[in-house]
Amino acid sequence: FLESFFDYLPDFEKTKDLSMMYFLMHNLVIGLKQTGMIDHMIPFYGSHPKAQLYLVEWFVDEDNLDGYYYDLLQVYHQHKTDPQALLFYYCMMYQHAMASNQPLTPWAEKIRNFGDLDSIHHTPRARRLGILLCEAIDNQQALDELLSETADFLTPLSSDGKCVSGLYICRVLFKKRFDTLIPKVLALIPDQQHTGKDIFEIIHINQLSIYRAFNLCLSSKYREASQLLSAFKPMYVDAFMQQSIIHDFEIVSALTNSQLPSGAQSTQVDGQADYSS
Repeated sequence: FLESFFDYLPDFEKTKDLSMMYFLMHNLVIGLKQTGMIDHMIPFYGSHPKAQLYLVEWFVDEDNLDGYYYDLLQVYHQHKTDPQALLFYYCMMYQHAMASNQPLTPWAEKIRNFGDLDSIHHTPRARRLGILLCEAIDNQQALDELLSETADFLTPLSSDGKCVSGLYICRVLFKKRFDTLIPKVLALIPDQQHTGKDIFEIIHINQLSIYRAFNLCLSSKYREASQLLSAFKPMYVDAFMQQSIIHDFEIVSALTNSQLPSGAQSTQVDGQADYSS
């Protein structure tokens, strides 16, 4: 049954019930990992069209990029090679190489030489821009061109599209600690408040607040950064990059607290907390 699990699922993008898909994938992965079944499922899920979409492309388990998800990506890449799948795969391999201190150049070249972007979803395009900005850090002309491209890319997106795209760009810049670029990207994204109606909007705005707080630290506005961090909700974090997001939160929180008097410090959260329930 588990091998053919995705045969029984509806087309969530047609039903518009993406929250059901999100939490179903979350609980599926948790259950398979807890029972030791995840590795057995990789050949079946990496080759199944629905699993490729929902489990690989939409539920991008960055916290396990050096584990089962890396192996799942390899099977996915064997079976799906359309332009969007290729760009997504190249970006994930770049992130894997960055996290494991492997050479970045082979993946950076594939991303830099990637062709037509018109039909590509905005999230892999955002990953691409974040990576290319990192790669162009020592080339001012290339940086200026990429920042102009980033502005053109973000402008037509919805407010949530801008937020989640900016989140992906800022995360990779933060990991490389290219601090001067983060304010330039954040300046292109409205500092909106969530409406309370959409769980994904709440999650994206909550996570982006970490990098907005870091931006305030860059301007020595530590009290404002602390206030922003105090409103951060660890339960409103993407399940597939929870560890990474909490890690970044703790870095910015520690930076902020080091500049504030005792009693005015932002709250720390436990980066090892289990949010699976």
